[in-house]
Amino acid sequence: MDEQLLYGHDGIVKCVLLRSNGQVASGSRRGSIIIHAISSNKVEYRADNVFANYVSGLCYLPNGYLVACGHNGYVGNGLKVFSPSLELVQTLEGHDGPVECVTISPSGSHFASGGGAGKMIIWSELGEGGEWARVQVLEDHTGWILAVCFSPDGKQLATGSRDQSINLYSFNEGNAILAHTLEGHTSRVRSLSFSTDCKLLCSGSNDDSIKCWNPADGSLVKSIKKAHTIFGVLSVSYSPNGRILVSAGLDKTMKIWDAENFELKHTFEQEFNTRRLTITADSNYIVSATKRLDSPPAVSTTSRASPPSSTSFSTSSTSGNLCRFWSQTKTPHPSRKS
Repeated sequence: MDEQLLYGHDGIVKCVLLRSNGQVASGSRRGSIIIHAISSNKVEYRADNVFANYVSGLCYLPNGYLVACGHNGYVGNGLKVFSPSLELVQTLEGHDGPVECVTISPSGSHFASGGGAGKMIIWSELGEGGEWARVQVLEDHTGWILAVCFSPDGKQLATGSRDQSINLYSFNEGNAILAHTLEGHTSRVRSLSFSTDCKLLCSGSNDDSIKCWNPADGSLVKSIKKAHTIFGVLSVSYSPNGRILVSAGLDKTMKIWDAENFELKHTFEQEFNTRRLTITADSNYIVSATKRLDSPPAVSTTSRASPPSSTSFSTSSTSGNLCRFWSQTKTPHPSRKS
């Protein structure tokens, strides 16, 4: 099946984000943000040098504004708010160094950011000017926070860290209270995702494992060892319909797991590494942020053999850094069990 490559980034794509109006935002290691339109497969907006180093996370606010976090070396100001056309609206003060992750609450009233020094900040839109302000600062981790995630009902907030632990907070009106510290991973925690019914919290780690926890009491429900190899599990995500769990890592595979019994359903073997993934609201597509090991020709579109059941389009630069859409409407074939 043909795929279309959209050129723009000149560095590894670190994060990818979907918007309900048919836009895909992505951030790169070179500090750029690009917004593509799915319908036209074209760049709609771009911002370069957003951060001195790289863009590590993105989230959309209810008004269409975009929050970006990243690295300016080890100085502050690693968190910025942009208009829908990527004009800088606000630089948020509070983090003392790099900001690794950012996420919006389901209600859209708050967002949380995590980064260096084990600091998480919760922000709320306050005042007539509509600017976002700090409402709470938490420093319960001893290492960088690499992942932050709200539960679908907005009542829980989880953070994962370099210190190998997960902190689970109860959340109410911008106030987070530490409820449990989850221990069991033997390396840094890279990614977190709540199940749609909020009864499970899934974590991916550099120790190659995926673990599923009961948020009610902090107990470990399931551990999938060797889920990915070579620097572990970089991304995990439950589908919005609650039927599957998707994981990816630097072993050049993306895996589909049954969300109920954690049985491996399919393995997509790729020619590139996947660093981050997300799933569309209808649960029909997976969008992955990747880095190819080869380089496509320097043209706007090209035809390549796509993996079975991958479809629509991918975005790429001439150095091969891209986002790719994967269809979940067909049964992948062939598949490999592990």
